Amino acid sequence: MTTDLAVRPATPEMFLQAAVENGMGPEGLRELTELYKDWERMRATKAFAEAMKAAQEEMPIVVQDALNTQTKSRYALQETIQKKCKPIALKCGFSLSYGEQDVPEPGWKKTICDVTHVEGHTKQYELKLPIDGIGPKGNPIGGMNAVQGCISTTSYGQRRLFCMIFNITIAGEDTDGTAYISADEIEEINKLFDLYDADLPLFLQWAGGIEHIGHLPAPKFREAVALIKQKPLRTKP
Repeated sequence: MTTDLAVRPATPEMFLQAAVENGMGPEGLRELTELYKDWERMRATKAFAEAMKAAQEEMPIVVQDALNTQTKSRYALQETIQKKCKPIALKCGFSLSYGEQDVPEPGWKKTICDVTHVEGHTKQYELKLPIDGIGPKGNPIGGMNAVQGCISTTSYGQRRLFCMIFNITIAGEDTDGTAYISADEIEEINKLFDLYDADLPLFLQWAGGIEHIGHLPAPKFREAVALIKQKPLRTKP
């Protein structure tokens, strides 16, 4: 005799229902309920980890598209990061909620972010930063008033925390003591790749086994341009 009914795997809900139908007492039901809650927590935590891995693998490299006129350094706008990366986080089932917490050290503030997955698990991340425009003795510096300093720190904290959570690479950013090529230089190299039909894996291997163009050390930029123009990276006849 055959049947079209699929065999369903046993779940904690099925055990609870069976226990009730078989007259299990309150104490036994409480123990089963706690076991069910533990199972739900483990399932949600696993789903969170799997979704985070998928999101991080899909996150793009973000270029620095703004200039800090005070420090003469480039950075990626919050709007740019959100536009490129937030849709991926949402697609993978994440929602983010930012907030702040007091810290005992004067002149500092802590940005927090609760990351919640659709399966129910939430993890809180935090980042403590000195408030912009406040010197080590609490005196204003850099032409910022207290409100401007707090707003600037909040914006930076949220941007930095988002990148930390999803392991987002900012092209040209100095993260390990090495100065990388700028966004304009990345664009120039990409154009040369198209023009000279160069092979990207061979180039990355030549550059020291880097993972992407954005991790090319700045001192090697001119050498890289010359290499591509000499056409030694072509794989096509």
